[in-house]
Amino acid sequence: MLEFIRSNRRLLQFVLLLFIVPSFVVVGAWDMVNPNAGANTVAVVNGKKIDRSAWEEAHRRSIDNMSQQFGGQLPADLINTPAARQSSLEELVTRALIIEAANAQGLRVSDEFLKSIISNIPEFQEAGVFKLEKAQAFLKSRGLTSEGFEAGLRQDLSAEWLPRSIADSSIGSRRLARQLSRAETELRELRIERFSPQSFLSQSVPSADEIRAHFDASASRYQSAEQVDLELVILSGQRSAADIESFANMVYEQSDSLAPASEKFKLPIIRVKNLERGRSVSVAQAGSNEAALVLNHPKLADQIFRPDVVTDRRNTESVEIRPGLHASLRVADYRPARPLPFDAVAGAIRAELQQKKAEKLAVDAALAWGQQSNAGRSVRIERADAAGAIKAVGLTTESSNARRVLTELFSDSLRAGQPKVIDLGRDGSLAVVLVSTRLQASDAPLVRQRLGAAFSLIEQIDGEAATRSWLQEMENRYEVERFPKRLEAAAS
Repeated sequence: MLEFIRSNRRLLQFVLLLFIVPSFVVVGAWDMVNPNAGANTVAVVNGKKIDRSAWEEAHRRSIDNMSQQFGGQLPADLINTPAARQSSLEELVTRALIIEAANAQGLRVSDEFLKSIISNIPEFQEAGVFKLEKAQAFLKSRGLTSEGFEAGLRQDLSAEWLPRSIADSSIGSRRLARQLSRAETELRELRIERFSPQSFLSQSVPSADEIRAHFDASASRYQSAEQVDLELVILSGQRSAADIESFANMVYEQSDSLAPASEKFKLPIIRVKNLERGRSVSVAQAGSNEAALVLNHPKLADQIFRPDVVTDRRNTESVEIRPGLHASLRVADYRPARPLPFDAVAGAIRAELQQKKAEKLAVDAALAWGQQSNAGRSVRIERADAAGAIKAVGLTTESSNARRVLTELFSDSLRAGQPKVIDLGRDGSLAVVLVSTRLQASDAPLVRQRLGAAFSLIEQIDGEAATRSWLQEMENRYEVERFPKRLEAAAS
């Protein structure tokens, strides 16, 4: 045997390589070959990595801003979507490309300009005057150094200036602006008749057999919502890094109760009852604005119905809602979704089927009117007067169908003398016949009046197109690699 090994040494080396190399790949040696493929890298721009922690912070800020625009009432799963996660990554990639381009062109923010910007930051001022001590305290509370903050601000300013200069260099078309402003003066005369489902409800009552058949076919739709009762502790205010770390360790290591953290940091345990999966928490239900903000935060909301939290009744990890605000919660009681009995939902099914039948009859009536009648209400609508056009058809600007109706009424597919039916669902059906259309002359006073606004709009559109084209050119110049699968791992 030894003689065979000595005489076939090269063959054995090859065999060993067949076993050894794959094992290195499996356990992570590939990262040594391709350094950009680390598990925490979500993108690489010109050889510089964007790690997952930077993406998470940017995505958290984006989610917070969006939530605040809607008063913190949007459900977490409605905001924290795959598209939103991808959008946050694209923003970071775009910023990195701009910074690379700015550095390559030698763009630099002067010390004097940077100083003037910093001195006017409200958080750094006291009674309208810049205070160095207040600025340093503010940065320290957020784990930032003066040098790091200044470097980041320089990059932010460069990332803002360069795209703006690209957009400002575009030249708008005055001829196109005149055509656009003329189009805005379009006046259409229409024959319109709206058919409301309410007029057909008496003819649309479903039978008992139809209600039962619908329930049997769709029983899975009729279930009670999953509900939990929660306990919540919130660590807020000016806290040291040691306190924040201690809080996080305590809720994790003593995960069967929030009482230890509550006692050590003198925090009240907030109790919230009947929280439903996928539904945002109101201020009244949470008991305070701060508690509602915490419970609606996507990173914490995603953990509420996790198996270890629901089944094992473990504390969630400490989650940073925003700088200076951390929270952990645990499920005190869980009520799973349960099928609802037929008697409990029969009334709702009856109303649903009756409404659908009435909507169908409204569509049929609109079709019959358009094909057989030359009567109907005659209205004149202007493209520029959106509110007036919507009001003319019997809707309000708050209606979910308002934008669609406006688009349909001025659609090129609407031909003179040819009836068209617009199905508006619960708002009924709209039968429309175009009688005539007219535009103002190119030199009309109204066209000239609108020319400035039209030209500004075209300049904006051209600027955005120029910026997109420039960014695409930069992406071709600087190698960019994205790892979207790692966003899914970060969100799970």
